[in-house]
Amino acid sequence: MQQYRLYLRGRDSSIVGRMDFNDEDDASAIAGAQAVCDACSDVAGSFELWQADRHITTQPPPRGCSSGFERHVGRNRDLVLAVEQVARDRRWTLFRSGSLQARLERLRLDAGKPG
Repeated sequence: MQQYRLYLRGRDSSIVGRMDFNDEDDASAIAGAQAVCDACSDVAGSFELWQADRHITTQPPPRGCSSGFERHVGRNRDLVLAVEQVARDRRWTLFRSGSLQARLERLRLDAGKPG
């Protein structure tokens, strides 16, 4: 596992949220970052993904891949914890993302279903 840092930027390029998480490789971390950015696209206009001082990518939120959030975040417990923490942290604008809150609630409900 490798550690990554995700910066979510607002439409004015200000940082609206930041989270650290572990993932298997760059491709998987990018997919998770895209899913998170898409999930909170009501407040996030783009994201940057870093590993220590190595810049991996800067991208706008992907459009039309909303099912990716549950798939990518649901399989990565570190990313779930990071997203939940930043969503609760009132100092970040991301706290006000209604779409992110709704998706986190769906994850909680799905986790409570008998499998």
